[in-house]
Amino acid sequence: MIREQCRVMRRVSISTFFPGLLPGLFGLLAVLPAKGGDHFLVLAGGQSAANNQVSLEKNVLFFRKVLQETAPGASLTEYFSNGNEDIRAVQFEPPGAEVPPANEYMARLFASTDYLKLKYRRHQLGEVAGITSPANLKRWFDENGKNFQSGDRLVIYVTAHGGRSRDKQKPDNTTIHLWNRQSIDVRGLQGNLKKLPKDVTIILVMAQCFSGGFAYAIFNDTEPDAGDFDRPLCGFFATVTSREAAGCTPDINEEAYDEFSSHFWAAMRGEDRLGNPIGSADYDANGQISFEEAYAYTVLASRNIDIPMKTSGAFLRARSQFRDDEGVSNDQLLKRQTPYSRVLKLAEPVERKLLEDLSARLELEGDESRYAAAETRAGEIEAKRAALKRQYDEKKRIWEGHRDAIRSTLYGRWPELSNLLTEEAIGLVTTASEEFVQAVEGHPRFESWNEVRKEREAIDEERFALEKEWVQYIRFMRAHNNVVLTENLRILADPDDLSRFENIRKAERGGMSRSVTVSE
Repeated sequence: MIREQCRVMRRVSISTFFPGLLPGLFGLLAVLPAKGGDHFLVLAGGQSAANNQVSLEKNVLFFRKVLQETAPGASLTEYFSNGNEDIRAVQFEPPGAEVPPANEYMARLFASTDYLKLKYRRHQLGEVAGITSPANLKRWFDENGKNFQSGDRLVIYVTAHGGRSRDKQKPDNTTIHLWNRQSIDVRGLQGNLKKLPKDVTIILVMAQCFSGGFAYAIFNDTEPDAGDFDRPLCGFFATVTSREAAGCTPDINEEAYDEFSSHFWAAMRGEDRLGNPIGSADYDANGQISFEEAYAYTVLASRNIDIPMKTSGAFLRARSQFRDDEGVSNDQLLKRQTPYSRVLKLAEPVERKLLEDLSARLELEGDESRYAAAETRAGEIEAKRAALKRQYDEKKRIWEGHRDAIRSTLYGRWPELSNLLTEEAIGLVTTASEEFVQAVEGHPRFESWNEVRKEREAIDEERFALEKEWVQYIRFMRAHNNVVLTENLRILADPDDLSRFENIRKAERGGMSRSVTVSE
Protein backbone atom coordinates (compact mmCIF):
# COMPACT_ATOMS: atom_id res chain seq x y z
CA MET A 1 0.00 0.00 0.00
CA ILE A 2 1.22 3.51 -0.76
CA ARG A 3 1.10 5.49 2.45
CA GLU A 4 -0.84 8.72 2.81
CA GLN A 5 1.17 11.91 2.42
CA CYS A 6 1.73 14.11 5.45
CA ARG A 7 1.19 17.55 3.94
CA VAL A 8 -2.42 17.04 2.96
CA MET A 9 -3.62 20.56 3.74
CA ARG A 10 -0.97 22.54 1.88
CA ARG A 11 -2.52 25.61 0.25
CA VAL A 12 -0.24 27.68 -1.92
CA SER A 13 -0.43 30.84 -3.93
CA ILE A 14 0.05 30.75 -7.70
CA SER A 15 3.13 32.90 -7.09
CA THR A 16 4.77 29.83 -5.58
CA PHE A 17 4.98 28.43 -9.11
CA PHE A 18 5.30 31.78 -10.91
CA PRO A 19 7.36 34.19 -8.73
CA GLY A 20 7.24 37.87 -9.51
CA LEU A 21 3.60 38.05 -10.63
CA LEU A 22 1.77 41.25 -9.82
CA PRO A 23 -1.18 40.15 -7.68
CA GLY A 24 -3.33 42.98 -8.96
CA LEU A 25 -2.74 42.30 -12.65
CA PHE A 26 -6.13 40.70 -13.05
CA GLY A 27 -9.20 40.65 -10.83
CA LEU A 28 -10.23 37.61 -8.89
CA LEU A 29 -13.12 35.44 -9.96
CA ALA A 30 -16.44 37.09 -9.25
CA VAL A 31 -19.96 35.81 -9.03
CA LEU A 32 -20.77 36.74 -5.45
CA PRO A 33 -19.76 40.00 -3.73
CA ALA A 34 -16.26 41.29 -4.40
CA LYS A 35 -15.21 40.63 -0.78
CA GLY A 36 -15.33 36.90 -1.47
CA GLY A 37 -12.14 35.02 -2.22
CA ASP A 38 -11.52 32.15 -4.62
CA HIS A 39 -10.01 28.78 -3.83
CA PHE A 40 -8.98 26.13 -6.32
CA LEU A 41 -8.80 22.42 -5.59
CA VAL A 42 -7.33 20.12 -8.24
CA LEU A 43 -7.78 16.33 -8.31
CA ALA A 44 -5.65 14.84 -11.04
CA GLY A 45 -4.06 11.66 -12.31
CA GLY A 46 -4.89 8.00 -12.59
CA GLN A 47 -5.40 5.35 -9.95
CA SER A 48 -2.18 3.53 -10.88
CA ALA A 49 0.83 4.04 -13.11
CA ALA A 50 -0.86 1.87 -15.75
CA ASN A 51 -3.43 4.59 -16.46
CA ASN A 52 -1.71 7.72 -15.19
CA GLN A 53 -1.25 9.18 -18.66
CA VAL A 54 1.05 12.13 -19.26
CA SER A 55 -1.89 14.19 -20.57
CA LEU A 56 -3.29 14.31 -17.01
CA GLU A 57 -0.03 15.80 -15.74
CA LYS A 58 0.06 18.29 -18.63
CA ASN A 59 -3.52 19.33 -17.83
CA VAL A 60 -2.36 20.39 -14.37
CA LEU A 61 0.52 22.39 -15.86
CA PHE A 62 -1.86 24.10 -18.31
CA PHE A 63 -4.28 24.94 -15.51
CA ARG A 64 -1.47 26.62 -13.61
CA LYS A 65 -0.89 28.87 -16.63
CA VAL A 66 -4.58 29.73 -16.73
CA LEU A 67 -4.55 30.73 -13.05
CA GLN A 68 -1.30 32.62 -13.49
CA GLU A 69 -3.01 34.86 -16.03
CA THR A 70 -6.55 35.04 -14.66
CA ALA A 71 -6.48 34.62 -10.88
CA PRO A 72 -3.03 35.40 -9.44
CA GLY A 73 -2.98 35.18 -5.67
CA ALA A 74 -5.90 32.79 -5.38
CA SER A 75 -5.24 29.78 -3.15
CA LEU A 76 -4.47 26.51 -4.91
CA THR A 77 -4.33 22.95 -3.58
CA GLU A 78 -3.27 20.15 -5.92
CA TYR A 79 -3.52 16.44 -5.40
CA PHE A 80 -1.93 14.34 -8.11
CA SER A 81 -2.02 10.53 -8.32
CA ASN A 82 0.99 9.28 -6.27
CA GLY A 83 1.64 12.67 -4.67
CA ASN A 84 5.25 13.13 -3.62
CA GLU A 85 6.22 9.47 -3.65
CA ASP A 86 9.48 9.04 -5.55
CA ILE A 87 8.27 6.51 -8.11
CA ARG A 88 7.90 6.40 -11.89
CA ALA A 89 4.16 6.80 -12.11
CA VAL A 90 3.53 8.89 -15.26
CA GLN A 91 2.90 6.96 -18.45
CA PHE A 92 4.02 8.33 -21.83
CA GLU A 93 4.77 7.19 -25.36
CA PRO A 94 8.15 8.32 -26.71
CA PRO A 95 7.96 9.96 -30.16
CA GLY A 96 8.60 7.44 -32.90
CA ALA A 97 8.41 4.51 -30.51
CA GLU A 98 8.52 1.17 -32.32
CA VAL A 99 8.06 -2.39 -31.12
CA PRO A 100 10.34 -5.15 -32.44
CA PRO A 101 8.42 -7.57 -34.70
CA ALA A 102 9.02 -10.52 -32.35
CA ASN A 103 7.51 -8.66 -29.41
CA GLU A 104 4.55 -7.50 -31.47
CA TYR A 105 3.79 -10.99 -32.78
CA MET A 106 4.14 -12.48 -29.31
CA ALA A 107 1.71 -9.89 -27.95
CA ARG A 108 -0.84 -10.27 -30.75
CA LEU A 109 -0.77 -14.07 -30.66
CA PHE A 110 -0.43 -14.88 -26.97
CA ALA A 111 -1.10 -11.78 -24.86
CA SER A 112 -2.14 -8.15 -25.49
CA THR A 113 -0.70 -5.20 -27.37
CA ASP A 114 -1.63 -2.83 -24.53
CA TYR A 115 1.27 -0.79 -23.11
CA LEU A 116 3.79 -2.17 -25.63
CA LYS A 117 5.16 1.25 -26.65
CA LEU A 118 4.83 2.98 -23.30
CA LYS A 119 7.43 4.25 -20.86
CA TYR A 120 7.19 5.64 -17.32
CA ARG A 121 8.80 8.54 -15.47
CA ARG A 122 8.32 10.59 -12.31
CA HIS A 123 5.84 13.45 -12.49
CA GLN A 124 7.18 16.93 -13.17
CA LEU A 125 4.79 18.99 -11.07
CA GLY A 126 7.13 19.67 -8.20
CA GLU A 127 5.74 19.26 -4.71
CA VAL A 128 1.98 18.74 -4.52
CA ALA A 129 -0.35 18.47 -1.52
CA GLY A 130 -0.38 14.69 -1.57
CA ILE A 131 -1.87 11.65 -3.23
CA THR A 132 -5.43 11.65 -4.50
CA SER A 133 -7.33 9.70 -1.86
CA PRO A 134 -10.66 9.87 0.00
CA ALA A 135 -8.75 10.33 3.28
CA ASN A 136 -6.80 13.32 1.98
CA LEU A 137 -9.94 14.95 0.61
CA LYS A 138 -11.77 14.44 3.89
CA ARG A 139 -8.83 15.89 5.81
CA TRP A 140 -8.60 18.89 3.49
CA PHE A 141 -12.26 19.77 3.95
CA ASP A 142 -12.09 19.12 7.72
CA GLU A 143 -9.12 21.44 8.14
CA ASN A 144 -9.93 24.10 5.54
CA GLY A 145 -13.72 24.16 5.30
CA LYS A 146 -14.05 26.23 8.47
CA ASN A 147 -11.67 28.86 7.06
CA PHE A 148 -13.91 29.79 4.13
CA GLN A 149 -15.60 33.16 4.42
CA SER A 150 -18.99 34.42 3.32
CA GLY A 151 -18.97 35.04 -0.42
CA ASP A 152 -16.01 32.74 -1.12
CA ARG A 153 -16.02 30.31 -4.00
CA LEU A 154 -14.42 26.90 -4.37
CA VAL A 155 -13.55 25.74 -7.89
CA ILE A 156 -12.89 21.99 -8.07
CA TYR A 157 -11.12 20.87 -11.23
CA VAL A 158 -10.94 17.12 -11.88
CA THR A 159 -8.70 15.76 -14.62
CA ALA A 160 -8.65 12.07 -13.81
CA HIS A 161 -10.49 8.87 -14.62
CA GLY A 162 -14.04 8.06 -13.63
CA GLY A 163 -16.31 5.08 -13.25
CA ARG A 164 -19.97 4.17 -13.35
CA SER A 165 -22.11 4.11 -10.24
CA ARG A 166 -21.69 1.02 -8.09
CA ASP A 167 -25.42 1.16 -7.31
CA LYS A 168 -27.65 0.26 -10.26
CA GLN A 169 -30.56 1.91 -8.49
CA LYS A 170 -28.67 5.23 -8.46
CA PRO A 171 -26.94 5.43 -11.87
CA ASP A 172 -26.00 9.09 -11.43
CA ASN A 173 -23.88 8.38 -8.36
CA THR A 174 -20.77 7.99 -10.51
CA THR A 175 -17.20 7.97 -9.23
CA ILE A 176 -13.82 9.67 -9.54
CA HIS A 177 -10.98 7.14 -9.54
CA LEU A 178 -8.25 8.04 -7.08
CA TRP A 179 -4.74 6.73 -6.48
CA ASN A 180 -4.14 3.14 -5.41
CA ARG A 181 -7.48 1.91 -6.80
CA GLN A 182 -9.52 4.10 -4.47
CA SER A 183 -12.48 6.29 -5.48
CA ILE A 184 -15.01 8.83 -4.34
CA ASP A 185 -18.58 9.06 -5.62
CA VAL A 186 -21.02 11.96 -5.86
CA ARG A 187 -22.48 11.30 -2.43
CA GLY A 188 -18.98 11.13 -0.94
CA LEU A 189 -18.10 14.49 -2.46
CA GLN A 190 -21.37 15.97 -1.19
CA GLY A 191 -20.45 14.84 2.32
CA ASN A 192 -17.23 16.85 2.09
CA LEU A 193 -18.92 19.89 0.56
CA LYS A 194 -21.30 20.06 3.52
CA LYS A 195 -18.31 21.08 5.65
CA LEU A 196 -18.25 24.43 3.84
CA PRO A 197 -20.38 27.37 4.98
CA LYS A 198 -23.75 27.41 3.28
CA ASP A 199 -23.05 30.60 1.33
CA VAL A 200 -19.85 29.35 -0.34
CA THR A 201 -20.46 28.74 -4.04
CA ILE A 202 -19.00 25.54 -5.50
CA ILE A 203 -18.04 25.29 -9.18
CA LEU A 204 -17.15 21.87 -10.59
CA VAL A 205 -15.17 21.41 -13.82
CA MET A 206 -14.76 17.69 -14.48
CA ALA A 207 -13.19 15.92 -17.44
CA GLN A 208 -13.37 12.27 -16.36
CA CYS A 209 -15.45 9.47 -17.89
CA PHE A 210 -19.06 9.35 -16.64
CA SER A 211 -18.52 12.80 -15.11
CA GLY A 212 -22.10 13.84 -15.85
CA GLY A 213 -23.23 12.02 -12.72
CA PHE A 214 -21.69 14.84 -10.71
CA ALA A 215 -24.13 17.29 -12.31
CA TYR A 216 -26.68 15.63 -10.04
CA ALA A 217 -24.78 16.82 -6.98
CA ILE A 218 -27.34 19.63 -7.08
CA PHE A 219 -29.80 17.09 -5.63
CA ASN A 220 -29.57 15.26 -2.32
CA ASP A 221 -28.15 11.78 -2.85
CA THR A 222 -28.21 12.53 -6.63
CA GLU A 223 -31.99 12.00 -6.54
CA PRO A 224 -34.23 14.86 -7.76
CA ASP A 225 -37.07 13.53 -5.60
CA ALA A 226 -34.86 13.75 -2.49
CA GLY A 227 -34.73 17.55 -2.64
CA ASP A 228 -32.09 20.10 -3.53
CA PHE A 229 -28.57 19.94 -2.11
CA ASP A 230 -28.23 22.78 0.39
CA ARG A 231 -25.13 24.43 -1.06
CA PRO A 232 -24.99 26.77 -4.09
CA LEU A 233 -23.37 24.58 -6.73
CA CYS A 234 -22.90 24.52 -10.48
CA GLY A 235 -20.72 22.53 -12.78
CA PHE A 236 -19.54 21.64 -16.27
CA PHE A 237 -18.81 18.08 -17.29
CA ALA A 238 -17.10 16.36 -20.21
CA THR A 239 -19.91 13.94 -20.86
CA VAL A 240 -23.18 12.47 -19.66
CA THR A 241 -23.57 9.93 -16.88
CA SER A 242 -23.58 6.88 -19.13
CA ARG A 243 -20.61 7.57 -21.40
CA GLU A 244 -16.83 7.51 -21.39
CA ALA A 245 -14.99 10.75 -22.13
CA ALA A 246 -12.24 11.59 -24.59
CA GLY A 247 -8.79 12.83 -23.74
CA CYS A 248 -6.58 10.62 -21.56
CA THR A 249 -3.54 9.78 -23.66
CA PRO A 250 0.14 8.87 -23.24
CA ASP A 251 0.91 11.08 -26.27
CA ILE A 252 3.25 13.91 -25.28
CA ASN A 253 2.14 16.05 -28.25
CA GLU A 254 -0.23 18.59 -26.70
CA GLU A 255 -1.24 19.91 -30.11
CA ALA A 256 -3.23 16.70 -30.57
CA TYR A 257 -5.15 17.02 -27.29
CA ASP A 258 -8.90 17.28 -27.87
CA GLU A 259 -10.43 16.92 -24.44
CA PHE A 260 -13.01 18.85 -22.48
CA SER A 261 -10.89 20.85 -20.05
CA SER A 262 -8.30 21.84 -22.68
CA HIS A 263 -10.98 23.75 -24.57
CA PHE A 264 -12.73 24.99 -21.42
CA TRP A 265 -9.66 26.60 -19.90
CA ALA A 266 -8.45 27.84 -23.29
CA ALA A 267 -11.70 29.80 -23.60
CA MET A 268 -11.15 31.39 -20.19
CA ARG A 269 -7.56 32.22 -21.12
CA GLY A 270 -8.11 33.29 -24.73
CA GLU A 271 -5.27 31.03 -25.86
CA ASP A 272 -4.90 27.31 -26.34
CA ARG A 273 -2.41 25.04 -24.59
CA LEU A 274 0.37 26.09 -26.95
CA GLY A 275 -0.27 29.80 -26.54
CA ASN A 276 -2.11 30.24 -29.84
CA PRO A 277 -4.98 32.77 -29.75
CA ILE A 278 -8.40 31.16 -30.14
CA GLY A 279 -10.54 34.22 -30.74
CA SER A 280 -13.13 35.49 -28.32
CA ALA A 281 -15.70 33.34 -26.55
CA ASP A 282 -17.51 36.45 -25.34
CA TYR A 283 -20.75 35.43 -27.03
CA ASP A 284 -22.94 37.86 -25.09
CA ALA A 285 -20.50 40.75 -25.78
CA ASN A 286 -20.35 41.92 -22.18
CA GLY A 287 -16.55 42.14 -22.05
CA GLN A 288 -16.11 39.03 -19.87
CA ILE A 289 -15.75 35.30 -20.49
CA SER A 290 -18.14 33.33 -18.30
CA PHE A 291 -17.99 29.67 -17.38
CA GLU A 292 -21.15 29.22 -19.44
CA GLU A 293 -19.39 30.73 -22.47
CA ALA A 294 -16.32 28.57 -21.93
CA TYR A 295 -18.63 25.56 -21.87
CA ALA A 296 -20.33 26.66 -25.11
CA TYR A 297 -16.93 27.22 -26.74
CA THR A 298 -15.97 23.67 -25.72
CA VAL A 299 -19.13 22.20 -27.23
CA LEU A 300 -18.36 23.99 -30.49
CA ALA A 301 -14.58 23.50 -30.61
CA SER A 302 -14.22 19.85 -29.65
CA ARG A 303 -14.52 17.14 -32.29
CA ASN A 304 -14.37 14.16 -29.94
CA ILE A 305 -16.89 11.64 -28.63
CA ASP A 306 -18.02 13.75 -25.65
CA ILE A 307 -21.59 14.83 -24.99
CA PRO A 308 -20.87 17.70 -22.57
CA MET A 309 -23.43 18.72 -19.96
CA LYS A 310 -23.88 21.32 -17.26
CA THR A 311 -25.85 21.53 -14.04
CA SER A 312 -28.61 23.75 -15.41
CA GLY A 313 -29.28 21.11 -18.08
CA ALA A 314 -29.45 18.37 -15.46
CA PHE A 315 -31.87 20.49 -13.42
CA LEU A 316 -34.10 21.08 -16.44
CA ARG A 317 -34.28 17.38 -17.29
CA ALA A 318 -35.27 16.62 -13.70
CA ARG A 319 -37.77 19.41 -13.04
CA SER A 320 -39.14 20.49 -16.42
CA GLN A 321 -40.91 18.47 -19.11
CA PHE A 322 -42.09 18.47 -22.73
CA ARG A 323 -45.69 18.53 -23.82
CA ASP A 324 -45.14 15.28 -25.71
CA ASP A 325 -43.75 13.45 -22.65
CA GLU A 326 -45.79 10.47 -21.58
CA GLY A 327 -48.51 11.42 -19.11
CA VAL A 328 -48.18 15.18 -19.61
CA SER A 329 -51.48 16.98 -20.12
CA ASN A 330 -50.47 20.65 -19.97
CA ASP A 331 -51.22 21.96 -23.45
CA GLN A 332 -49.34 25.20 -22.79
CA LEU A 333 -46.01 23.40 -22.75
CA LEU A 334 -43.83 23.26 -25.83
CA LYS A 335 -42.99 20.04 -27.65
CA ARG A 336 -39.51 18.74 -28.38
CA GLN A 337 -39.95 19.59 -32.03
CA THR A 338 -40.83 23.20 -31.42
CA PRO A 339 -40.19 25.26 -34.57
CA TYR A 340 -36.60 26.44 -34.76
CA SER A 341 -37.56 30.10 -35.23
CA ARG A 342 -39.41 30.10 -31.92
CA VAL A 343 -36.58 28.31 -30.13
CA LEU A 344 -34.10 30.83 -31.50
CA LYS A 345 -36.27 33.70 -30.27
CA LEU A 346 -36.43 32.16 -26.79
CA ALA A 347 -32.69 31.43 -26.70
CA GLU A 348 -30.31 33.72 -24.86
CA PRO A 349 -27.07 34.81 -26.59
CA VAL A 350 -24.89 31.87 -25.57
CA GLU A 351 -27.61 29.36 -26.43
CA ARG A 352 -28.22 31.10 -29.73
CA LYS A 353 -24.52 30.82 -30.58
CA LEU A 354 -24.64 27.06 -29.96
CA LEU A 355 -27.77 26.56 -32.05
CA GLU A 356 -26.65 28.67 -34.99
CA ASP A 357 -23.10 27.32 -35.21
CA LEU A 358 -24.14 23.69 -34.82
CA SER A 359 -26.88 24.18 -37.42
CA ALA A 360 -24.38 25.58 -39.88
CA ARG A 361 -21.84 22.83 -39.23
CA LEU A 362 -24.42 20.08 -39.66
CA GLU A 363 -26.15 21.85 -42.57
CA LEU A 364 -29.48 21.75 -40.74
CA GLU A 365 -32.13 23.93 -42.33
CA GLY A 366 -35.83 24.57 -42.13
CA ASP A 367 -38.05 25.67 -39.30
CA GLU A 368 -40.62 23.02 -38.43
CA SER A 369 -38.36 20.15 -39.46
CA ARG A 370 -34.92 21.15 -38.15
CA TYR A 371 -35.00 19.22 -34.87
CA ALA A 372 -36.58 16.21 -36.59
CA ALA A 373 -33.86 16.29 -39.25
CA ALA A 374 -31.15 16.17 -36.59
CA GLU A 375 -32.94 13.31 -34.84
CA THR A 376 -33.31 11.39 -38.11
CA ARG A 377 -29.68 11.84 -39.08
CA ALA A 378 -28.51 10.73 -35.63
CA GLY A 379 -30.63 7.61 -35.98
CA GLU A 380 -29.19 6.85 -39.41
CA ILE A 381 -25.66 7.12 -38.06
CA GLU A 382 -26.50 4.82 -35.17
CA ALA A 383 -27.87 2.23 -37.61
CA LYS A 384 -24.72 2.45 -39.73
CA ARG A 385 -22.52 2.05 -36.69
CA ALA A 386 -24.51 -1.01 -35.63
CA ALA A 387 -24.01 -2.54 -39.08
CA LEU A 388 -20.27 -1.84 -38.89
CA LYS A 389 -20.17 -3.44 -35.45
CA ARG A 390 -21.61 -6.63 -36.93
CA GLN A 391 -18.94 -6.52 -39.66
CA TYR A 392 -16.27 -5.96 -37.04
CA ASP A 393 -17.45 -8.93 -34.97
CA GLU A 394 -17.43 -11.18 -38.04
CA LYS A 395 -13.89 -10.06 -38.93
CA LYS A 396 -12.86 -10.70 -35.35
CA ARG A 397 -14.22 -14.26 -35.55
CA ILE A 398 -12.20 -14.88 -38.73
CA TRP A 399 -9.10 -13.25 -37.25
CA GLU A 400 -9.32 -15.40 -34.14
CA GLY A 401 -9.53 -18.53 -36.33
CA HIS A 402 -6.30 -17.57 -38.12
CA ARG A 403 -4.66 -16.66 -34.84
CA ASP A 404 -5.57 -19.98 -33.23
CA ALA A 405 -4.16 -21.91 -36.21
CA ILE A 406 -0.85 -20.01 -36.00
CA ARG A 407 -0.68 -20.49 -32.26
CA SER A 408 -1.30 -24.20 -32.57
CA THR A 409 1.64 -24.58 -34.94
CA LEU A 410 3.89 -22.50 -32.69
CA TYR A 411 2.90 -24.51 -29.61
CA GLY A 412 3.87 -27.66 -31.50
CA ARG A 413 7.32 -26.25 -32.20
CA TRP A 414 7.83 -24.50 -28.83
CA PRO A 415 5.60 -26.09 -26.18
CA GLU A 416 7.29 -23.77 -23.66
CA LEU A 417 4.99 -21.01 -25.00
CA SER A 418 2.37 -22.40 -22.66
CA ASN A 419 4.04 -20.13 -20.12
CA LEU A 420 5.47 -16.91 -21.56
CA LEU A 421 7.90 -16.57 -18.66
CA THR A 422 9.85 -19.74 -19.42
CA GLU A 423 13.46 -19.24 -20.46
CA GLU A 424 12.69 -20.60 -23.93
CA ALA A 425 9.67 -18.29 -24.45
CA ILE A 426 11.66 -15.25 -23.33
CA GLY A 427 14.41 -16.27 -25.72
CA LEU A 428 11.95 -16.04 -28.63
CA VAL A 429 11.75 -12.25 -28.17
CA THR A 430 15.47 -11.85 -27.37
CA THR A 431 18.21 -14.18 -28.55
CA ALA A 432 16.01 -16.27 -30.88
CA SER A 433 13.74 -13.45 -32.10
CA GLU A 434 14.72 -13.82 -35.76
CA GLU A 435 13.79 -17.52 -35.71
CA PHE A 436 10.45 -16.73 -34.07
CA VAL A 437 9.60 -14.00 -36.60
CA GLN A 438 10.39 -16.32 -39.50
CA ALA A 439 8.15 -19.03 -38.02
CA VAL A 440 5.23 -16.61 -37.66
CA GLU A 441 5.60 -14.92 -41.05
CA GLY A 442 6.18 -18.27 -42.76
CA HIS A 443 2.89 -19.71 -41.54
CA PRO A 444 0.36 -20.27 -44.38
CA ARG A 445 -2.27 -18.30 -42.45
CA PHE A 446 -0.05 -15.34 -41.63
CA GLU A 447 -1.02 -13.12 -44.58
CA SER A 448 -4.73 -13.69 -44.04
CA TRP A 449 -4.38 -13.09 -40.29
CA ASN A 450 -2.56 -9.83 -40.87
CA GLU A 451 -4.95 -8.65 -43.58
CA VAL A 452 -8.05 -9.29 -41.48
CA ARG A 453 -6.44 -7.37 -38.60
CA LYS A 454 -6.03 -4.34 -40.86
CA GLU A 455 -9.64 -4.67 -42.04
CA ARG A 456 -10.83 -4.75 -38.42
CA GLU A 457 -8.82 -1.64 -37.61
CA ALA A 458 -10.27 0.19 -40.62
CA ILE A 459 -13.81 -0.71 -39.56
CA ASP A 460 -13.07 0.44 -36.02
CA GLU A 461 -11.76 3.77 -37.30
CA GLU A 462 -14.88 4.26 -39.42
CA ARG A 463 -17.13 3.53 -36.45
CA PHE A 464 -15.15 6.01 -34.35
CA ALA A 465 -15.47 8.73 -37.00
CA LEU A 466 -19.22 8.11 -37.19
CA GLU A 467 -19.53 8.34 -33.43
CA LYS A 468 -17.84 11.74 -33.47
CA GLU A 469 -20.30 12.85 -36.15
CA TRP A 470 -23.24 11.40 -34.20
CA VAL A 471 -22.45 13.37 -31.04
CA GLN A 472 -22.57 16.64 -32.98
CA TYR A 473 -26.24 16.01 -33.71
CA ILE A 474 -26.83 15.03 -30.10
CA ARG A 475 -25.17 18.26 -28.98
CA PHE A 476 -27.53 20.26 -31.22
CA MET A 477 -30.57 18.40 -29.90
CA ARG A 478 -29.54 18.92 -26.29
CA ALA A 479 -28.97 22.65 -26.86
CA HIS A 480 -32.39 22.85 -28.53
CA ASN A 481 -33.99 20.90 -25.67
CA ASN A 482 -32.43 23.14 -23.03
CA VAL A 483 -34.11 26.21 -24.52
CA VAL A 484 -37.49 24.47 -24.75
CA LEU A 485 -37.24 23.04 -21.24
CA THR A 486 -36.30 26.45 -19.85
CA GLU A 487 -39.44 27.98 -21.31
CA ASN A 488 -41.51 25.06 -20.04
CA LEU A 489 -40.07 25.49 -16.55
CA ARG A 490 -41.37 29.07 -16.62
CA ILE A 491 -44.76 27.84 -17.80
CA LEU A 492 -44.91 25.26 -15.00
CA ALA A 493 -44.23 28.21 -12.68
CA ASP A 494 -43.06 26.39 -9.56
CA PRO A 495 -41.46 29.26 -7.58
CA ASP A 496 -38.90 27.07 -5.79
CA ASP A 497 -37.78 25.43 -9.03
CA LEU A 498 -37.53 28.75 -10.82
CA SER A 499 -35.51 30.29 -8.00
CA ARG A 500 -33.13 27.32 -7.83
CA PHE A 501 -32.70 27.28 -11.60
CA GLU A 502 -31.88 30.97 -11.77
CA ASN A 503 -29.33 30.61 -8.96
CA ILE A 504 -27.62 27.75 -10.82
CA ARG A 505 -27.50 29.81 -14.00
CA LYS A 506 -26.18 32.83 -12.11
CA ALA A 507 -23.28 30.74 -10.84
CA GLU A 508 -22.68 29.29 -14.32
CA ARG A 509 -22.45 32.82 -15.68
CA GLY A 510 -19.63 33.74 -13.36
CA GLY A 511 -16.08 33.40 -14.54
CA MET A 512 -12.59 34.78 -14.52
CA SER A 513 -12.87 38.50 -13.98
CA ARG A 514 -10.82 39.74 -16.87
CA SER A 515 -11.17 41.95 -19.93
CA VAL A 516 -11.68 40.22 -23.22
CA THR A 517 -9.01 40.41 -25.88
CA VAL A 518 -10.41 39.61 -29.30
CA SER A 519 -7.85 37.85 -31.49
CA GLU A 520 -8.39 37.63 -35.20
